[in-house]
Amino acid sequence: MKLWLSLAAAFTLWCLGNVAHAADPAKFALVINQVGYTHLTALPDTDKEASQVTGALKKVGFEVTTVRNVNLGGLQTTLKDFRRKLAASPGAIGFIYYTGHGMADPTDEKGDNYLLGIDADVQVVADLPASGVKLSDLVNQMSRTDASAVIIVVDACRNTPSLGKAGTKGLVAVAAEPNTLVAYATDLGDIASVGVYAPVLAREMVKPGLSVTQVFDAVQIEVSKQTGRKQRPWSNNRIYDVICLAGCTVNINVTAPQVVTQPESIEQTFWASAKDCGDYRAYLNKYPNGEFAEMARTRLGAPLCNISRNPTSFDTGLAPALTSVSETLCDAKAAGQFDDDRPAANGYMAFASIVSADAVSVCQQAVDSNPKNRRMMVNLGRAYLAGSSFDLAEQWFKKAADAGSAQGMFQMAMIANKGGQDPAGDVAARPWLLSAAALGNAEAMEYVGIFYAYGRGGHPQDIALAKAWYEKAAAKSSPYATAALGGMAFYGQAGDQDYILARGWFKRAADMGYGPAMNSLGLMAEQGLLQPKDANLAREWYEKAAAVGDAGGMTSLGTLYYNGTGVAKDLAKARQWFDAAARRGDVNGMANLGMMQQNGLGGPVDLKSARYWYDLAGKGGHAWAAQQLKAMPAGKAVEDKGS
Repeated sequence: MKLWLSLAAAFTLWCLGNVAHAADPAKFALVINQVGYTHLTALPDTDKEASQVTGALKKVGFEVTTVRNVNLGGLQTTLKDFRRKLAASPGAIGFIYYTGHGMADPTDEKGDNYLLGIDADVQVVADLPASGVKLSDLVNQMSRTDASAVIIVVDACRNTPSLGKAGTKGLVAVAAEPNTLVAYATDLGDIASVGVYAPVLAREMVKPGLSVTQVFDAVQIEVSKQTGRKQRPWSNNRIYDVICLAGCTVNINVTAPQVVTQPESIEQTFWASAKDCGDYRAYLNKYPNGEFAEMARTRLGAPLCNISRNPTSFDTGLAPALTSVSETLCDAKAAGQFDDDRPAANGYMAFASIVSADAVSVCQQAVDSNPKNRRMMVNLGRAYLAGSSFDLAEQWFKKAADAGSAQGMFQMAMIANKGGQDPAGDVAARPWLLSAAALGNAEAMEYVGIFYAYGRGGHPQDIALAKAWYEKAAAKSSPYATAALGGMAFYGQAGDQDYILARGWFKRAADMGYGPAMNSLGLMAEQGLLQPKDANLAREWYEKAAAVGDAGGMTSLGTLYYNGTGVAKDLAKARQWFDAAARRGDVNGMANLGMMQQNGLGGPVDLKSARYWYDLAGKGGHAWAAQQLKAMPAGKAVEDKGS
């Protein structure tokens, strides 16, 4: 049977492993500092690099062994001793930092590198095994020590001479083994500058609360930023537990002062009896610089402490306080996340979660209390829109837009093209979007990017401009735009294909809770992009995506259960996930559900439902589903002949 997987849209957490609560594991580190090569360029600055990393490792509790200027024999002995030390302490954490020359083997089809002894004399490829330690062998050996994690840092992408026409600058990818992470000072095939990577690594690894993967992600971003992306570190990770070099919690050690019990002062007694605004004023009159003066002023700053006590002006004093309360409630029930008029301290409500009748009641009161508040106009429009009162919604959005509300302008654009679903309305939406985007509205910037990406709204297709608008929206924390930048890097749509950059954007969007980005990270893990294929990690990402309601993640989970990839094969579960995805509008989920219903997989044959889902998927652009519907005989299942 053909199965359709919901891949990440072209413009669309690592799930943490088990946290151990036992005693802290032993920590062993090995720092290899190769300076004075006999036949290769000397690297005197590596002394400073080795010292920086050694100091950081000691700060976070590692027992550090350092070696300097060792030949191949010494290098092999040092590594043998270190792996035996790790093997003698099951569950230990190992850390190897190598700074010196490294060289890729251009004839190795799988790709491999050699860490060179100071006596290395490499004239031809055949000299490599006699000149250095093979990185893949080192990773494999360390993986078999029963350590809970071994981190191997290769700061060796130096300007090492290449091997004639067959040679290559820099290093190549070597797969991590279970419980290992292999980090490179720069990208594959590139050369690292001396003195750039090590100080950043030393600074990041001593920060408490960061997992190993977070440390190396931070190093990757910072080094790339410092060098204008000329040096782009990366890592290959197969550590599945939460390993924190400096501890997984941020501890603030405070020495408790000695407490001397004294009789309560008159001032303290006065403050303890203060119950209302009048009491706070009386306290300040008596103790303007007292122990609780700042707290009293803060409490007097609250709206209800600024109501006039004069009965004739009571309504005038009370109105601002009540207006503030009603506006806060209206925000919590109907405000949009990206309305820049909304105070940061106020809540907002996802559109799909707005309870129309409740929100209309509260927001109408807010508008009545302050008819010129354009934010309340937008909220009231959203409340009406949630109840499908389109005319009333448009009326309030237009009032807000005319009052200068960027969010109101964006909502007018969405009215024009029916939430982006009706390209026929794009031309009418365009001026509203451009006006809102010019005022800094993140959602409007996002949609202008979409218009340029797909050539909509009278815009010619322009990927460079689409990327520029996505970047503006991403800078204002738009999850869609952030993931869209990941999609561009993933597919090479705005330059070279760059999986490292794509993963970074997807992860950033996933951290915002954006399901499609989580699904994309699962896809990268399942397909083995930047690391060996990892169905378990893929499943964890897909589960995260599904948990936040992402239909693509649900289809991806269904696919795993259908194929038995990383999970026990379970057609009933696969059908359930495809059903959930289909009901949320995923056309691949619809096609898969129709196929299973047609053929009685994971449940009874249901030809009526199969036709329904094939039809819906076909109308959504799924050509295979449309073909199946057309070819489907009444009352009879059809075997899929596709690949």
